[in-house]
Amino acid sequence: MKKTLITLSLLLLVGAGCMGSSSPSTPSSTTPPPAAGGNLNNSAQGNAQDSGADTAATQVVGTWTFVSLKQPGVELAKDASGLGLTLSFGADGKLSAKVCNSMSGSYRIVEGNHLISTDVVATKMFCEGVSGEMESAFLADLAVGMGVARSGDTLLLNGATGDVFTFSRK
Repeated sequence: MKKTLITLSLLLLVGAGCMGSSSPSTPSSTTPPPAAGGNLNNSAQGNAQDSGADTAATQVVGTWTFVSLKQPGVELAKDASGLGLTLSFGADGKLSAKVCNSMSGSYRIVEGNHLISTDVVATKMFCEGVSGEMESAFLADLAVGMGVARSGDTLLLNGATGDVFTFSRK
């Protein structure tokens, strides 16, 4: 009986350890759709080594406040303006966000207007309501890359699913 309890306890501990791992999400190789409004710069699209990619990356640097999420098939956009959700892009290629959970990782802009993220990790609190829905959609789209467009103090991130995330300069 004692051996059975010890074995069962060990199995539960090992199982709990596997479920609690926080491995970073790995983006797939899917190319995201182009952003509404086209490139962030006026040069022809190029690869990540082009100076156009550097120009595009500098245009997203800073902290942005999440304003809304428009999803395909949903008539009204979900309003996030009062929730204090933020997304920050560093000049060093690091990104961080606070939706319901905190998240961070690396990013780069390729082909002039495609945001590719890598090594994104996030806390894993239970999130309900609008912020939970927005976070789930954002993480899913971020994992496969997003189209980027900026006009003044407005930043649009377009997901492969058709989701459009609108941010304003903080």
